[in-house]
Amino acid sequence: MNAQDRMMQKKWGIFNHYLYYSERNVTTITEMAEEWNEQVASFDTDKLAETLHELGCGYYIITVMQGTRFMLAPNKAFSDITGIAPGEACAKRDLIMDIALSLKKYDSDLFLYYTGDGPHFDKIAGPAMGLYEDYFAGIHGKVDKNFVENWATVLEEYAVRYGDLVKGWWVDGCYKTLGYNNELLSIYYNAMKKGN
Repeated sequence: MNAQDRMMQKKWGIFNHYLYYSERNVTTITEMAEEWNEQVASFDTDKLAETLHELGCGYYIITVMQGTRFMLAPNKAFSDITGIAPGEACAKRDLIMDIALSLKKYDSDLFLYYTGDGPHFDKIAGPAMGLYEDYFAGIHGKVDKNFVENWATVLEEYAVRYGDLVKGWWVDGCYKTLGYNNELLSIYYNAMKKGN
């Protein structure tokens, strides 16, 4: 059975934007990282899987990240490229693995949402990856092969780690206006396929 048929067989699912957001007056990166790690550590994956099963939900999609440095799981490639220590951007807990294993108990599928513009709003991670944007300052970056190869290295590490525990990827924001073309997109495709 191919991925499309499997998804259709599952009938419906839930998409969850799970991103860093603070209701407190947090101002430093250190405080943000601590808060992010607390948020990720508190996620009850078994309760999620049980609830989705009770609802008859066949699959679950969650954001790995979006626009910032705060990612759902450790990633050595990210730390190596950006110079940002583990736990200061990528969560200390591997929430993706924990979600995948909890969902597997109910034969529920996991899909991951990933963006084509990476941590483009982060003043350290964005430039280190090769793409930085600050709308207020009028800085609008475009992707190039260097950025895509860096960002695909992060993607590949996740894809290989999770293998067939992840049934599919949604890579968003890969617009022509950002500089994407088939050659650049094939780099992401190859990275994902190394895992599954």
